[in-house]
Amino acid sequence: MNGSREIALALGKNLQQLMDHHQLSQAQLSKKAGVGQSTLSNLLDLTSPLEINPRASTISQLAAYFGLPAWQLLIPEQPLELLLNDGLAKLLEGYKDLPSRGRQQLVTTLDAEQRYAAMERQATGRKASA
Repeated sequence: MNGSREIALALGKNLQQLMDHHQLSQAQLSKKAGVGQSTLSNLLDLTSPLEINPRASTISQLAAYFGLPAWQLLIPEQPLELLLNDGLAKLLEGYKDLPSRGRQQLVTTLDAEQRYAAMERQATGRKASA
């Protein structure tokens, strides 16, 4: 997938998830975040994401309203749970402060957790089909 398209889709989907969770209309979010309603409407229009080219300040204003760092709105396939807490931002902040050995240990732990989660999904899938 085109990188710009993927980022535009991520932004639109993440905003929509947050709006749905907080029960905000486009008009409400536009007013509260200080972003034009037509701009917000364009960001949420997933049918033409290549045409979306928001200013960094627009993304920052929207992220600030939801209490997020701006970059987090641009990450694809985020579950709502990650958008609603600061765990991801804390993880990255902590990671950058770790020495090289600590970073490697964190990556090793992550790899192990992902393998374990995959095994759990497989086991659950086998139980459901039995």
